[in-house]
Amino acid sequence: MSDSIFSPLEDKPKGEAECVEELNAAWACLMIDPSECPCFEVASFSDSFPKEIRKQFYSAQAWLPATDAYFCEVANQRVCQHYDIMQSCCCTESTAIYRECYINKVLVWELPIPKPCEASC
Repeated sequence: MSDSIFSPLEDKPKGEAECVEELNAAWACLMIDPSECPCFEVASFSDSFPKEIRKQFYSAQAWLPATDAYFCEVANQRVCQHYDIMQSCCCTESTAIYRECYINKVLVWELPIPKPCEASC
C-alpha cells in the first residue's frame, strides 16, 4: 500500500461528491487498520458505502411513498437500523458523519420528500 493519501471521490459527479470530505475522512479511518473493519468493503468503500446507504434509504418506499409525511422518518430508521447492527465495527463516528451528510445533502433531494428531512441516527 502506498503512503500517499488520495481522494477516492476525485472523479465522482457533483451530487455524489457533495460529501467528499466526510467520505474521505471515513475512508482514511478505515485505512488505519483495514483488518479491523470486516463490516465494510474496504477495497471498494468509496463506491459500496454510498450505494448501501442509498439502498437502505430507498427501500423505505416499499412501505411508504416518498411524498408521505412519515417517509423521512422511516427511511432514516432503515439506514440507522442497518448500521446499528455494526456498532462494534470500526470508525463508527466518521461513517455516521458521512451517512448523515449523504442523506441530508444528496438523497433527500433526489425524491419528492416533504422538507425538512434531516438524517440523524
